[in-house]
Amino acid sequence: MKALLLVIFSLMLTSPVYAFQFHNIKRVNNSVGSGLDYNVYNNHDFNGDGAKDKVRCHPDKYLEIRNGKTNKVFFSWNGPTRFVKDNDIWSRRRVFSGCEVVGMPGGKPVVLISNFWDTFKYGKPFWRARSAQYIAYHNGRRYIVRALRYADNKVYYGVSRSVKCHAFPNKLVKKGYKRGLLCFYADYASDNYNRTALFKIEQSKDKKTILAKDVTASLVGTPWRNGANGTNIYTMPLGRGWASNQRDGAFMMDSSFFNFQKDGLVDLMTIGQHARVRAHRMIYDPRYKEGFRYVTTNLTDAAKGTSPTEFIKIRSTKRFGGKMNTPCAYLSSESGKVERDHFQCFMDNRWVKFNLPRKFNSVYRNAVMSYHSKLGIIIKTGFRNAKNEIVNLTFRVPLGKTIVPEVVIPSCPYGQIWNGSSCVYDVVTYGGP
Repeated sequence: MKALLLVIFSLMLTSPVYAFQFHNIKRVNNSVGSGLDYNVYNNHDFNGDGAKDKVRCHPDKYLEIRNGKTNKVFFSWNGPTRFVKDNDIWSRRRVFSGCEVVGMPGGKPVVLISNFWDTFKYGKPFWRARSAQYIAYHNGRRYIVRALRYADNKVYYGVSRSVKCHAFPNKLVKKGYKRGLLCFYADYASDNYNRTALFKIEQSKDKKTILAKDVTASLVGTPWRNGANGTNIYTMPLGRGWASNQRDGAFMMDSSFFNFQKDGLVDLMTIGQHARVRAHRMIYDPRYKEGFRYVTTNLTDAAKGTSPTEFIKIRSTKRFGGKMNTPCAYLSSESGKVERDHFQCFMDNRWVKFNLPRKFNSVYRNAVMSYHSKLGIIIKTGFRNAKNEIVNLTFRVPLGKTIVPEVVIPSCPYGQIWNGSSCVYDVVTYGGP
């Protein structure tokens, strides 16, 4: 009887875990869910007063943190130099591309800020250039902002289109590996080199320093093997139909960490332009210094005009905490005939695509999501119409188990095979096109 009571009590303390009907996404009036908080960064206590503080990352003011009780700003950073004129020919304008707020195990929350330079030749847009990436952290006395450094105190420079982080898994910490964060920077090649990198970020014992280890080599099967030091894009695969410099993996845009295997490890999904959508499954492997490696599955091909390849942003449902158990990610796409906004969900040990009930491309806007106890997941998104007007859209994913469709494997033309999402040339058997 005593044992039964302990079980019941433990269940009462455990947050309920909900499933959602991604097969039954509904469009609703834009007023639905208007009172919910869609800022996923408002979930951290920076000043230790027991209240969750409010965080705003924005191009106008790179970082602003407000006291959750008084709403007064207690830390802000306007960002680094915004404009540089190098000479009469060249100039640069800094572009803020995003931020990530995450709790440092054993310490206070940190904020990572991604950015890059837009370059101009004779005042006209030319290309993109690398910039130092920044991190705001508490040094034991106050919050400060510093350039992110790795290896032998080298500053990490990149054309970073986004940064996403997740706490290093407790499952590995229990095996003796040090606590910290995993952070993925999606890099858009500035020259012939891509500097997409996965870092393990740790705080020094005295809390004064942030240490970043480049662990990109653990991404087995991906094209960014040299990480922060740069990988030649011409060593990366070339998808069918693209120009010779539009390599698969050279122009990355975003990523999202979530445990789609539900095994206590930290999986990852990555997207880019002219690129496959990749799902990276973390595996415990003591042969690697940090105790893990990734095994990669390609969810799409990199074939122009026949397979979705032009994605801009991604957001996982897992970021909302314990209630959001369903392992799905919302992918927003660039406008095109093939692309459309949709969810990718890992169910019945396979990836399943669930389209929204309207075909559109939200591009950089992506979607913000929140949870309603009766309605399920509320999605706020939208697109620009032919008149360049913003069209706001609201959807909801009802509570309840998702009905997963039966596996259907299409018949492919001679010389091609089905890779799980599209027909691709069977190079092994037929030698390719």
